[in-house]
Amino acid sequence: MDSLSTKKILFVLDHDVIFHRILTFANKKSNYKGIYFYTQATHLLSYLKEHRSDTANLPDVLFLDIPPSNDGWLFLDAYDELRTGMSKNIAVYIVSASVRQYDKQRALSYGFVLDYILKPLPMDKFREIAGVSTQA
Repeated sequence: MDSLSTKKILFVLDHDVIFHRILTFANKKSNYKGIYFYTQATHLLSYLKEHRSDTANLPDVLFLDIPPSNDGWLFLDAYDELRTGMSKNIAVYIVSASVRQYDKQRALSYGFVLDYILKPLPMDKFREIAGVSTQA
């Protein structure tokens, strides 16, 4: 069984509080060491800038939504510049309800974005990204 110290920390940038609740419920089995939610890109960027050299306080994984009403694109642009000075490589995944091919292509054009996942987030993918076996 995984010890708590080897589990990943997940940050989520998404304005949808229902999605926050779903992830919190999905993490009842402690797939992730902790999940921290942000609804504004500026708050998350400030946190990352403040802790850029503090590996223990940086996330291992970031889920980012890019709805038209969100500043997800601005976050991606700013993070692209910020990430070179970070003490930890953060695995970035887009988790969005947008089925627009343009959004997917644009998101994946950022070299640090690992995947574009459509909502609802499949729980096997949630566990896979956490590094947890999906076998019972």
